[in-house]
Amino acid sequence: MSYSRSAESASDPFARYKTNLTLGFRVEYNENSTFRGCSGSMIPRNPERGLDDGAFRDHFNWNCRRGGPFISFFGEWGRALRWRGTLIKLQKQNIVVIAVWLDGLEVFDASNVARYLDGPDNPRLSWHENEYLLHGGIYAEQYRILAKFRGDGDLEPVKLSVKDSQFVTSLPGDFVHSLGGLPVNPIITETQDITEAIKREVFAFTGDKSGFKLECLLLSMGGGLIRAKTILYSYYDGLSADLEMIN
Repeated sequence: MSYSRSAESASDPFARYKTNLTLGFRVEYNENSTFRGCSGSMIPRNPERGLDDGAFRDHFNWNCRRGGPFISFFGEWGRALRWRGTLIKLQKQNIVVIAVWLDGLEVFDASNVARYLDGPDNPRLSWHENEYLLHGGIYAEQYRILAKFRGDGDLEPVKLSVKDSQFVTSLPGDFVHSLGGLPVNPIITETQDITEAIKREVFAFTGDKSGFKLECLLLSMGGGLIRAKTILYSYYDGLSADLEMIN
């Protein structure tokens, strides 16, 4: 395929599809895990492969064993949960949603890449809605994995809190029930217990005591964009709440 692009981008023909993504959500199951052995690192199927059209096409093709040097993430918690629901319908097992800090890494917008490869009329474009491709892996020593939310069961509505704000979102019921007998119907009222559980999860993975990454994660799970002093509304499963974003 020929490229009609400037000389500046000729050496990196996919530069225009790079994007900044602070935090992403990876949905895995036992057959497509990126974890190799006991290293705690997330490794793509073909990490040494170069960047070209074929690498992207093979990554998008579930039936291709060769694979590419990418790991797919979603930029929104709700989108990750919808994909989780699809995997459950496909009877996949040991599903886990993994929150990962992607700030500063090389990330591509999958929807824009797919549109470039196959044109705007590609019927599969919707498959790549809010999907992002990390080039390379996530290594344990980087402490970028923030939390893991395991479970193949139903979602449970919960309340979370950031500073003085509270909002409603959904979590895998297995994660909620693992906290030890907290009420789950219809909405968890022990907001601090759930928030503290996620805080402990983030600290166990990162050792981060500042709270910044935790707050970014919680706000992302609430469906909000991180914008200073902005009031947003989060709608999910018919539930809504005001979100007051922090600096």
